[in-house]
Amino acid sequence: MPEYRLTAPALRDITGILDYLTTEASPAIAERTEDKLFELFEVLARNPGIGHRRQDITSRDVRFHPLRPYKVVYEPGAKPVMIHGVLHSSRDVRRILDARL
Repeated sequence: MPEYRLTAPALRDITGILDYLTTEASPAIAERTEDKLFELFEVLARNPGIGHRRQDITSRDVRFHPLRPYKVVYEPGAKPVMIHGVLHSSRDVRRILDARL
């Protein structure tokens, strides 16, 4: 079975998202979002090439896959696939990735 790994910053992203959704929306919405994220991570591990590059954001060999309103940032060539971030699309993704990658 293909595998993936979450970096510490990605784990913090997920925790922040779920905490926010639990408080501002509902625990049910947070749970659905969590399920969707982890389902997507499994899909990316099985099909690492499905994302797209964003040369306008970073020159690093990472891919982006949307899970609206978030961007999942991952390294498809890593074994296992490395999830570097789950970032809200309204954030300064370039600045955040410059600090992480």
